[in-house]
This record gives sequence, structure tokens and C-alpha cells, in this order.
Amino acid sequence: MCYKLLINRLLLTMLVCTTINYVKARPSHNISQPSFGIKLGISFNRTNMSQNIQKRVLNWQKITVSSGNIFWIMGGLTGEYPFTYQFAAAIEIIYERKGCQQLQLRRYEESISLPILLKYYPKSIKKGVNLQLGIQPSLVLSKRYFRLEIDNSKKTEIKEEDLENEEITRSFDLAIIGGIEYAFKNGLKLGTRVSMGILDRYNAKGQDRVATTYSAGNQLYIGYNIAQWF
Repeated sequence: MCYKLLINRLLLTMLVCTTINYVKARPSHNISQPSFGIKLGISFNRTNMSQNIQKRVLNWQKITVSSGNIFWIMGGLTGEYPFTYQFAAAIEIIYERKGCQQLQLRRYEESISLPILLKYYPKSIKKGVNLQLGIQPSLVLSKRYFRLEIDNSKKTEIKEEDLENEEITRSFDLAIIGGIEYAFKNGLKLGTRVSMGILDRYNAKGQDRVATTYSAGNQLYIGYNIAQWF
């Protein structure tokens, strides 16, 4: 009887020691496994128009005018695949509303974005922090245009065919994106991201000036790693 009790205590002690050593050795944020999840947040999208007073001027002489922000809820699915302990590739599919508010014309676009990112987890910063950089193709699913009265007292929806060619936005956009994110041990993620378009949304050309318009945006989001359930 004493012999069996001694063996049971020995096995229990070995189990406890093994568990403690495993917990100590396990990294706080395990990014060595592929993950997927969801994200939800808010976005602020706008356009930046660079206008040349003359046809040939240096870049720093251009006049840049930003439109009003389009504030909306964004969300979608995310996936991440690490190829080293510090680097991971990520891809997302995100729904968000884009557009701009310029003078008396309002543009609203329902779009699907496909961010493709490289994530870097630096050793010198708190575990769970990652820096992001990548590109973001976007496809516009639908467009709506509104014309405001001069005193902003009335908003009237107008059809795309009734607009001038230079007022119609394109259905595809490409942007450079960057951001920072923190992943908690329980799977939650908090992050912020900025984007800057590299393609013309539309051109407004005249005899004395050339104006080029690019998209821009900011995001604040919360995410969750569903893969840890499995």
C-alpha cells in the first residue's frame, strides 16, 4: 500500500513539474502557428487632390487639398502565416465605405479591400507588438453621388451618367498601407492603420491647371484570433 502511494506521489510530482516547465518555456504570444480571425472597427476615408497652378512645377510647389472624411464601420476576415518567429505574412478581406466630400458634391462607395501585409514582431519591443507594411487593392462594388445646394439645405442624389467625366471615380484603387498592432494573450488584437493611394481616382484637367486625386484613410480596429479555439 505504501509502495503504491509513493509511486502515485512521484507521478503527480513529475506531472506538476513538467506542466510548470512547459508553461515557463512557452512564449507569451505564440506566432509560430498560422492564425485566422475577424476584425471590426471604424475607418476615416478621404481624398487628397494635388493641384498645379502651372503645367510644369516641382512637387513641393503643388497645392494639396484634402476632402472631408467619410466615417463608417469596417470589418472582415484576417489570416496570418508566420515564416519565422519575427516575420509573418498576412492577408485580409475587408468591407468599408469610402468616398469624399468636396464642395457641393458627395461621393460614397461601398468597397471590398484586400490588404496584403508583411508583419514584423521586433524583439526589442513588448511581446505581441507588430509593425505592418503592405499594399491594398480595392474594388468598388457600388457608387452613389449626391449634389448639395449652395447653402447645404438640400441633398439630391444624381446618376453617374449625369456627371462630367472628370467627376466619376474609378472602380479600382491601389494603396500603400502601414500600421501597428498589439496581440493580447487571450487572442484579442488592437491596431491602427493608415493608407495612401498611388493611383488616380479621377482627373480634372483644364487649360491652366492639372489636378490629380488620390485616396487616403485611417483605421482603428479590434480583432480576434479564432484559430486558438481549435
